[in-house]
Amino acid sequence: MADDSSASIPPELTVLMDLEVTIKGTVAATDQPRLQNVLEHVPGVESVSFSEDKVGIRYCPETVTRHRLHELITAAGFAIGNEDGASPTPTMDSR
Repeated sequence: MADDSSASIPPELTVLMDLEVTIKGTVAATDQPRLQNVLEHVPGVESVSFSEDKVGIRYCPETVTRHRLHELITAAGFAIGNEDGASPTPTMDSR
């Protein structure tokens, strides 16, 4: 019996992760477009959403890392709070 664990993911499926980053203070409505513009132009970022003091990012971990996303957020002038996390299970996106 063949071992299926070495089978690659079909190209029509992309593994995506959800990351929620807490921003110290609130992200003002006037600041959201700036941060959204920075993040949406990063290869591997599929979507960006905002909720009070949090930014939600759906991204492909094979293309961009959590660490890189954190760097970009701080480089854009936002301070990251202590709480952040990625979903424990990846999202499969059928394309």
